[in-house]
Amino acid sequence: MSHKFWWTAPVGGLPIVSIAAFGITFSSGAIEMLGRPAAILMGFDEENKALGIKPLHGRETEHPKAFAFMERLRRQNYIRIGCRDFVKVLSNRTGRDFSSTTRFAARWESTENLMIVDLTDPLDPVETDRDT
Repeated sequence: MSHKFWWTAPVGGLPIVSIAAFGITFSSGAIEMLGRPAAILMGFDEENKALGIKPLHGRETEHPKAFAFMERLRRQNYIRIGCRDFVKVLSNRTGRDFSSTTRFAARWESTENLMIVDLTDPLDPVETDRDT
């Protein structure tokens, strides 16, 4: 049997990406998983309902669709990117309501050098209508 472990660090916690109507927030664990890049690209894989985050370094940060990243680091060790329109697209294409914050565990895809967030698998329980 072969295992491919992702090792956690004593600080930083789990790599969590939170999505809310106002934008996307990266936990300190997610920041570390990305390698603390100067900028990132964010994209959506509609077929797999996944958010992809690609770290950018050096000249790559000049990409016209790059979001500044590390300069947004808050004292509480998180990064928030305001991207209401992108979140509206995610909501529309996934059918998920992001009016309340929804948290997702991120994973690293080394073959693509990309952080992947499966938007079909939130960490938080989904509220259901108990009357139906």
